[in-house]
Amino acid sequence: MRRFRTFFLVTVLATLGACAGSVASTGEDVLLTITTATAPPNTEVQVTLANLSGETVGHGVLPCTASWERREGDTWVTADEPRVCILPLLILRNGKSTKFTVATLGEGTYRLVTGGSWEDRRGEFTEIFMVRSNTITVK
Repeated sequence: MRRFRTFFLVTVLATLGACAGSVASTGEDVLLTITTATAPPNTEVQVTLANLSGETVGHGVLPCTASWERREGDTWVTADEPRVCILPLLILRNGKSTKFTVATLGEGTYRLVTGGSWEDRRGEFTEIFMVRSNTITVK
C-alpha cells in the first residue's frame, strides 16, 4: 500500500501542470503562503503550507513538488522546469502546517503552485487538489 501511495503521488504531481483544468482548487481549505512580499533573485524564501480543511491531506516534499508561475500581463505562465522526484507521501493533519524554503528566480512577479490529495473514508489519498500561493516580487 505504501509503495502505491508513493507512486500515485509522484504520478499525480508530475501531471498537475498538464491537467490543471481538471484538478480541484482548495479555496481557503489549504493555504500556501510565501512569508515575504519581496526578495532578491536567487535567494531562499520561507513558505508555509497550512491545512485548515477539517480533513487529512497528503502531499509530497514541497521544495521538490512546488513550482513557480510568473505573471506576464494578465496571465500566469510556468517559470521553472518540473522536477522529477521519488517522493514519500507526507501527511498533513487538520489544523497543522509545515514550512519549507525555496529559491527565487530572476526578476518578476511570481507565485508558487503545488498539489496534493485528500484522504477518503477508506484512508486512501485519491481526490487531487492544487493550491497557489500569494505573490512575491523578485527584484
